Amino acid sequence: MINKIKDKRIILASKSPRRTELLAGLGLEFISKTKDTEESFPAGMDPFLVPRYLAEKKALAFKDDLEEQDLLITADTVVIVDGTILNKPADKEHTLLMLKKLS
Repeated sequence: MINKIKDKRIILASKSPRRTELLAGLGLEFISKTKDTEESFPAGMDPFLVPRYLAEKKALAFKDDLEEQDLLITADTVVIVDGTILNKPADKEHTLLMLKKLS
């Protein structure tokens, strides 16, 4: 399977240093490329479906740029507390409120 992967151009569609580190740790050559993608999701969507929805949305942003042999890797992470997604904090006060919820 690794040989089949090495024959492909691997594109990591992420700005995440951790995802870059994980993929580099596999010893594969890849390029990192991102596109600005609106990270909104439908109101009322099951929070546990949101990461997949957003990852697919990011992948669709590349549909016109890929060649048949390309392997595109996208991902998204959300934090869910009591069935609610905690979005990125807007400021220090919001960060403190989020940390209280998490503890």
